[in-house]
Amino acid sequence: MPAEEEPHKGTWLQWPHNFGWDDKHVQRFEETWIQLAEALHTGERVYIVTYDATEQERIRSLLTTRGLNLTQIDFYAWPTDDVWIRDNGTIFVFDQDEQLRITNWKFNAWDNKADSWFDSDIPIHVSAAIGVPVTTVPMVSE
Repeated sequence: MPAEEEPHKGTWLQWPHNFGWDDKHVQRFEETWIQLAEALHTGERVYIVTYDATEQERIRSLLTTRGLNLTQIDFYAWPTDDVWIRDNGTIFVFDQDEQLRITNWKFNAWDNKADSWFDSDIPIHVSAAIGVPVTTVPMVSE
């Protein structure tokens, strides 16, 4: 796994929505996610996972209104349960041949404390979308 300070292509975000177990995600988190996208998009690509196409259009409009350069942002519409992609999503590693791969851990939503019907599929979706192979890891992450 590359060290945190090593150069990287971009940052992945799962955008807050109110369709899952917490119907206050947008109210609680969206402004922070906007600020994350604002801070990141000037120096690297930002990959934003939205719950669906309707949410994607809402978020595009919101970010455009805030003055973000959308050419620096890639959007993907895949249903999610929560916002913590660092726990369920795209963990990139290099294999023994120094080839980039995505790890696919079993995600159990913090010992089944929350819903995780969709979040477990994010590494597979990302792999298919960007063409990086998946390595299944037979362990639980979070």
